[in-house]
Amino acid sequence: MAAFAHTLTTERQLKLARAVNHYLLNRKKDPPLLPHRERGLQIFGNKKALDSYVETGLFSGRITLADIDCFHCPEPFTL
Repeated sequence: MAAFAHTLTTERQLKLARAVNHYLLNRKKDPPLLPHRERGLQIFGNKKALDSYVETGLFSGRITLADIDCFHCPEPFTL
């Protein structure tokens, strides 16, 4: 993240970067892959925090869901 930290310009981007950085530095070896909403809850305290990054990744694609050990898991279809 140090390679692009200087491009973060908003408080929201900095807050996201701090949370992601904390996760990456403190994760256990070989963490389990989780659905993106579970990982969002773990990293940000909000299960919907990663919803808008499913397609593009965080920070213009510099951090993908795979980088933070998760995958897109759509909501089940219900009637």
